[in-house]
Amino acid sequence: MSLHHENLAWEIELPSVKKIVLLAIARAANLNNRECWPTVQHLAFKCGLSESAVRSGIDALVELGLIEVMKAPGRGRIFRVLLGAEVTA
Repeated sequence: MSLHHENLAWEIELPSVKKIVLLAIARAANLNNRECWPTVQHLAFKCGLSESAVRSGIDALVELGLIEVMKAPGRGRIFRVLLGAEVTA
């Protein structure tokens, strides 16, 4: 979990659905590699949104260049936060 990435996400002006999805992904992201793999269902629960709203938010964040989504065998999707530079712990 990374408060660093979450703090960066707070500074970005976005509509509410995109913002809350970005905050949830940023909070879950590993500090060093900026990656996490929450399910859409988990993000929907955390954000208080429908799964379709989360999917739309993810698509918009990818289009804006704020996150990238990669397929991973056995894990589904991996999200990488593209905010700020990498941090060394």
